[in-house]
Amino acid sequence: MAGQHLEQILRFRRINPGRRQHCSEYHSLDEVATLGLSNGFKFSGIDVVRHQAEATL
Repeated sequence: MAGQHLEQILRFRRINPGRRQHCSEYHSLDEVATLGLSNGFKFSGIDVVRHQAEATL
C-alpha cells in the first residue's frame, strides 16, 4: 500500500510545479512523508529510499 501511495504523490508532484518546489525545500524524507500524510498518502521516509533503490536496480 505504501508503494501505491508513494507513486500517487510522485505523479501529483510531477504535474504540480508548486508542489514540486515545496518538496524540494524539505530536508529529510520523513518531512516529505509528513507532507504526503497531510494529503492523504501513507508512506515513510524508508519507503522513499526503498522505492529509489528498486528504481535503480
